[in-house]
Parts: sequence; structure tokens; C-alpha cells
Amino acid sequence: MQYILKTTLTLCALLFSTLLFSQDDVVNVDNDTIFGKIIELNDDFIRFETVNDQGIKTTSSIKTEYISSYNYSEIPVDELAYESSPIKKNAVRISFGGGYAGRLGKLLKTGDSAIDALSSDLRHGYALEGDFHFYSNFKEKNSTNFGPAINFNYINSSAETYTTPHSYSGEKLKASQSIIYIGPGLAMCSNYENWVLTGSLGLGALFYTEKATLSGVEEKLTATVFATNLSFGVDHKISSNMGLGLKLSLSGGATEKVNYEGHTMDLGYKLSLTSWMASFILSYRNF
Repeated sequence: MQYILKTTLTLCALLFSTLLFSQDDVVNVDNDTIFGKIIELNDDFIRFETVNDQGIKTTSSIKTEYISSYNYSEIPVDELAYESSPIKKNAVRISFGGGYAGRLGKLLKTGDSAIDALSSDLRHGYALEGDFHFYSNFKEKNSTNFGPAINFNYINSSAETYTTPHSYSGEKLKASQSIIYIGPGLAMCSNYENWVLTGSLGLGALFYTEKATLSGVEEKLTATVFATNLSFGVDHKISSNMGLGLKLSLSGGATEKVNYEGHTMDLGYKLSLTSWMASFILSYRNF
């Protein structure tokens, strides 16, 4: 009786261990499933044990770049869905948003209080921003990834005032400024269970336009300069592919020359075209 009981318990233990062993599986990029016991898991490879029909164990490993998905039985239930999602080979993130923009740099005083007040108002405006990030061999959880990016932002401000009588006969002066930045850069992304941290550093072109209208006559100044762009953002995952977050950006450049009526005009001082932006961002990602 004891022998039968011992044999039964042994068989049950073997069956139970076999069931546990078979819970792990790895699917490669060719959609082939390998059943075994995962014994090591990291960002570079998965190491696992398999057992043949004769009960002989074999240890093998496969690089993550050749893995489509996997299931790991020892991960807690609340983390299983996150850990066993597909390992992305190429990942993209696209974002768009808008918010406040402020010009930086010293305000040049003219001695005319109305003109100086208008110049001060033009330092505050709104911003529209967009980014495209691409990551190859993306490592999905709790890791930092780097890849190329394209950054874009548009800043606009406008103001108006009645000029002082001694200078412009008290007429209404309308003015507006716009700055467009676009250029490539290096993107950074840290992916977590509920959050995505992003950043980018870029070099590109900045296009500046200033318009002023007085007595129905419009004057326009333009400039194109080399500029840098720096940004940091955080997204909260609101769905499997969408995020909502906040982004802080800085676009910087300066010029001493502007184009006026087809001619290059020397300002005699360095005009700062640097602005900072704080925007709400809606993002799409495939990771």
C-alpha cells in the first residue's frame, strides 16, 4: 500500500512539474513556438531549457531581436500581460500638441512707451509642436532607447497699440511675430508600465517673420538662422497606443541681419530668437 501511494505521489509530482515546465513558450520571428522552461531573461536574450522524449534537458538561448513574443510563467499575474507582450523590433512615437510660448532675450528699449509696451506683449504667444521618433531594436520595459527624430514647432504672437501723438500721430500700430523651427535630432525614450519619458536634442533651421501695419501699410522683416532644439516630456498611457502628457521645449537661435524688401539689413545688435514652450501633448506609439 505504501509503495502504491509513493508511486502515485511521484507520478503526480512529475505530472505537476511537467505542467509547470510547459507553461513557458517563446515565439520567434518565423512564428515558430518553442516550449520549455525560461531560466534567464534580459534585454539581450532569453535562455531556456527544453526536454526531449527521452527526458534529456537541453539549454539554449535566443537573441531578443529574433523573438516575436514570449510567456513566462514565473511572472506575477498582475505583470504577466505587460511582460508577455511582443518585443518590438522597430518602434515609433508621434506626438502633437500646443500651449504657451515665451521669447527669451533682452528687450530693446526705444524710449517710446507705446512701442516698448507692444514689444513686451510680443514676447508672449502660443506654440504648436510636433515630433516623430523612431527606435530600432526597441527594448520595451524599464529601459532607455535612443533613435533619430524630426522636431517641429511653430510660435506666434501678436499685439497692437495706439502710438503716441508726437511720433506717429496717435494711429493704431499692429504687429505680429512668428517663428518656425524644423530639424532632425536624437531622441530618447524610457518606457514604463504607465508612463513614457521622452527627450530630444536637435539641430535645424529657424524661420523668423515679423510684420507691422501702420496707416494701412505693412512692413515685413524675415530671417533664417541655424538653431538648436531641446525638449523633455512625460506621457501618461491612456490606452495601449495613446498617451497624454506635458512637454517642455527650448528652441534657440540669434541673428544680426534681417531681410527687408529683398535686401539684407544689418541691425547693429544681436536679435535673440530663442523661445521656451510648455505644451500639452497627445501622442501615438506602437509599443
